[in-house]
Parts: sequence; structure tokens; C-alpha cells
Amino acid sequence: MSADNSVHDHLTNEEYNMASEVWYHAELVLKQCVEAGDGAGALDALDTLKEAVYRRFQPILTHRELASTLLGILGGILHFACRDAGLPPAYLTLMILWQKETFTAVRTQEEWLRSLKDCIRYACELVRSFSLPSCGPLIRRCIALIQQGLTEELHAEALAGELGVTRPYLSSQFKKETGKTLTEYINAERIKLARHYLRQGRLSVTQVALLCGYSDPNYFGRIFRRLEGLPPRAFAEQYRLPV
Repeated sequence: MSADNSVHDHLTNEEYNMASEVWYHAELVLKQCVEAGDGAGALDALDTLKEAVYRRFQPILTHRELASTLLGILGGILHFACRDAGLPPAYLTLMILWQKETFTAVRTQEEWLRSLKDCIRYACELVRSFSLPSCGPLIRRCIALIQQGLTEELHAEALAGELGVTRPYLSSQFKKETGKTLTEYINAERIKLARHYLRQGRLSVTQVALLCGYSDPNYFGRIFRRLEGLPPRAFAEQYRLPV
């Protein structure tokens, strides 16, 4: 029997079809768990997905190809789960960079599987850390604009213009519904994002400051210390994620 016929037989047999059904269901469950920030449920779904992918492709792919296939599937699931959970673009970019850095250092099968699980835990952590407060439509829209522009300059006047209201009205309503001024909220969200970058330990404090919308690293350092109780560099050393 030729190799082409062997592959064709594999793709049409009952075992393959059953594995496909399990695979698709596991993808759905994994995505739903990540969207809910449910790390334990997501890891269980990963085990089911891994088994289904192996059952589906093991006869026709090498171990390295199987690993690459599963990684590609998981990357897509995590991206869309995080996006649909409402993570702003800056966090989606952070997730992609974190995955790239994590898997660049992988050498063994054990490290590879551990890295897959770490990616899922990290995605769930990001989802849990980001949630819009229960505000009215205007302030929810304002918060969405802030999240989309965390890495850029943000001015109350421009936000008000984008929302079709006056700056004093937006500032007053924002404080009333969130308990924070616009400046306080923007700084808090930027520092929340900075914590994730600093914990990776891949970037300098200056680079993190720029990525989080601060053109002045010294100002960033003052804001970070005021909100976190310690300087950015000390935070990075104390809370760095394990490599």
C-alpha cells in the first residue's frame, strides 16, 4: 500500500472521526474556560485536547510535528478566548510576546508540556485581572477607549470629544461611577499592565515605561512606587515569573 493510500485510510477511519469530535469539543471547552478565567478547567480541557490531537495525527506526524500542531492550535484558542473575554489590545500583544519568549527556550518534551500549561495559566490570570466595572454605557465606552489606548497618550479632552460630551461632564460622571478620577484610573490600568511586563523580566524599566504609555521613565517610577509600594526594578526582582 502506498504512503498516500495509508494517509487516506487514516483520514477516513472511525478512530480518526471520533478523535476529531473529541478535539472540537475540547477546543470549545478550553476556550470557554479561559474566557471565564477558570485555570483548572482549562488545564483539564488541554489534557483532553492533547490526547485527541495525538490520536488524530500520531500515525502520520512525527513527535516534533505533533508538538508544533498542538502549539498552533492552543495559540489560536488563547488569542480568541482572551479577545472575546474583553482583554484590550495591549494585553493581547503581551500574551503573544509571552508565548514567544516562553517557547523559544523549550528544549525537552517535559518543558514543552509545562510551557503549554503555563501559557494557559497566564491567559487565565490576565482574564481574571481585567474586568470592566458595572457602569453605564458612557463610562463603559470611556473605559474601553482607555484600554485601547493604554500604550499611547491619553487626554481627558480627547476622550470627551470622542464620546460626544464635555470634559467636565465626563470627569464628573467617571468619578461618580468608578470612584476614581480619569487620571487615577488611567495610571492604575497602566501600572497593572506594567506589573505583567516586569514579572516577565525580559525588558528594562525604561522599555516597560514606554510600552505602558509613559514617555518619562522617572515619572513612571514615581507612579509605580506610589501605587505598588516599591520601585519597578525591585518589583521585577521580587515577583519575577519562574523561567
